[in-house]
Amino acid sequence: MPLSPNVPPSAENDLEEFRAEWRREVAHRKNDALPSVSSLSLRDDPPAAPKRPPAPDHESLSGDDGAPASPEQVQSPQSALEYYVQAVEQEQRGQLGQALANYRHAFRMKDNVDQEYKKLLLTDAKAVHPSLPGAAPSSSGNTDVFRHTVPIAAEYEHDKDAKWHDPLESLVDAFSSEDTTMQPRVDYKPVHLNKLPNEMIATVMKHSMLMSLASFPQLAVVCKRMFLLTRSASIWRYLCEQTYRPPSLTLGASRRLQEKYVEEHYGGHWLRMFIERPRIRYDGVYISTCHYVRPGTSESAWNQPVHLVTYYRYLRFFPDGLVIQHVHTAEPHTVVRQLSRHFNKRQTFHGRYRWCKNDDGELFLQIESQDNTVAHERFFMTLMVKGTHRGRHNKLVWRRYASINERQIDDQDDPRRLFEEYMDGIVNNDSSGFDLEHVYDLKTMKPFFFSPVRSYRVAYPADDDA
Repeated sequence: MPLSPNVPPSAENDLEEFRAEWRREVAHRKNDALPSVSSLSLRDDPPAAPKRPPAPDHESLSGDDGAPASPEQVQSPQSALEYYVQAVEQEQRGQLGQALANYRHAFRMKDNVDQEYKKLLLTDAKAVHPSLPGAAPSSSGNTDVFRHTVPIAAEYEHDKDAKWHDPLESLVDAFSSEDTTMQPRVDYKPVHLNKLPNEMIATVMKHSMLMSLASFPQLAVVCKRMFLLTRSASIWRYLCEQTYRPPSLTLGASRRLQEKYVEEHYGGHWLRMFIERPRIRYDGVYISTCHYVRPGTSESAWNQPVHLVTYYRYLRFFPDGLVIQHVHTAEPHTVVRQLSRHFNKRQTFHGRYRWCKNDDGELFLQIESQDNTVAHERFFMTLMVKGTHRGRHNKLVWRRYASINERQIDDQDDPRRLFEEYMDGIVNNDSSGFDLEHVYDLKTMKPFFFSPVRSYRVAYPADDDA
């Protein structure tokens, strides 16, 4: 646009500068409104595949390359303390090779990491090991992860001469004299459980505790009324009648047998009997972690490698007397969910178990099993139930392991009768007359430790003659 002749040249220059600045500002705004080439390429391209965790710098000792990685293997530690904590947990599970590699890595990063671990363990153990009872759930929300821990402390020894004392007796007396009516969290919402009698709630609780003992402490901390109900003698009597019921007896016969037993040995105290009397659990699996050294091969005569091989023995018991033993190199979290009564893979033994006492009054657990692939061979295990610092009756210790070849038995003899006499004799270390047995060395056998499995559903025999 031409300017009028009255406009001075300085004003015209100022106006041209204003127009040029205005054009640059408009162009800049247009460029900001349009997406850039880099942003378009990032938006249009498919999402990148997630990065796989780095492969460990040591060889797996399980021997099962196709098994899925455990949660501890997926999450790679970052600090020296995390490497040390992971090594401790791997050592407890029997993964010695992986634990040794993580110990070395932790001490390379920090030479006094063990002292830091001990200090933190004394102040907040659950923060160090989330798998401990009562720890907060993981951030992923997955609470169904199986964890097997091998206790390394000394066995728990019960003092038989000690007088029974209930540590919560004073608390029970205090709550019994108080009002145990359940109070609503919101005033205008009633508590319908207050309308139910204690007998009905106790019936529901004893069936819940029979399926899973873990529900017992959870119910006890709900309120005072629930706490008092968990101490009810009727609940513990029902648990003892079912837990110690021999597979060959009906429930009515078991009631009469257990009632006589608790009066003779525990003064009629059912809770004390359930705590002190040895028992086996059906809501989980007993695992023995074993190792052996296998020589390797090398092209050089100056270097002879060796391999530390880890394998596991699994034992699962059922209330009807059935027991399944499985031997495999796969880690527990890949095997325990498959151990049903119909499990029948290689190195799987199906059998029966029974309780028996020797002349000294010691109680033993005997297992007679058979591998379907070796039908002529019978295997006999003699175990003792022990306790650890993590709990009572959660450890099975070897006492004897032998096998007998049925092909070498005389045709005129009854194999079933011979096996019964043999099992009765070995309890008292008397196996004379059984030259056909092959006794295994127990030096390579490791004890079994119990681990609960949430997916297991316990099916007790029906109350047939109640």
